[in-house]
Amino acid sequence: MYFDPRPKTSRADLFDGEVEVEAVKALRAPITLVLGLRRSGKSSVILVAASELPHPVVYIYARKFEAEPYLAFKHVSEALGEALAQPMRRFPIKEYLKHIRGFP
Repeated sequence: MYFDPRPKTSRADLFDGEVEVEAVKALRAPITLVLGLRRSGKSSVILVAASELPHPVVYIYARKFEAEPYLAFKHVSEALGEALAQPMRRFPIKEYLKHIRGFP
């Protein structure tokens, strides 16, 4: 649905962002920061690319930090903890952990 204001997670719902999605999918960096004007589709591009990648992705919506006078390690670690606590339906964490020696 094109006029829904929420970020898109499916390529079929994305309007004119195919090139950007492919560019994000081609990145090999462990951390990616996407900057741009408000309401330009940054979240949608990242979420669509993440849904098409064959490995888990941790997505942190940084806008919740805009009211903070400065960004501390505490803020980042809490956001990372919240992101990791989200259910990863496509990637059951037990499957990844069972390959670690010493883990039941």
